[in-house]
Amino acid sequence: MARCNSLYFEGEGIVKTMFVDSDSDLNTRQLRSWNVLSRADTSRLLYSIECIQQQVDAYDEELQNLLDRVRVLEQQKDYAVKSLRRKRSLLAPIRRLPIELLEEIFALYLHSYGKDVMK
Repeated sequence: MARCNSLYFEGEGIVKTMFVDSDSDLNTRQLRSWNVLSRADTSRLLYSIECIQQQVDAYDEELQNLLDRVRVLEQQKDYAVKSLRRKRSLLAPIRRLPIELLEEIFALYLHSYGKDVMK
């Protein structure tokens, strides 16, 4: 028996070889006919099924690796966005006002609307 064509993945999940079913046309003709497969045809078909199943399993494994990588990248992005927000908040105009002025503003607000705020 010939070897199964193996899949090759390079880098971060880029498929180097694509799946090709070289027997697709033959299989379609066989499905449309009522001819019984010979032992040799059955053996080749079983081997082809085994090879294709290995390829499907390899695709599943690579997809899982890619999904894991996507999760890690999304988590890293979330960390970066949170850090960015914290750093930008340090530049907010309200942070440049003197504390005494802020205390006065909030005291006046509470004096004027404090009863409504406390409800």
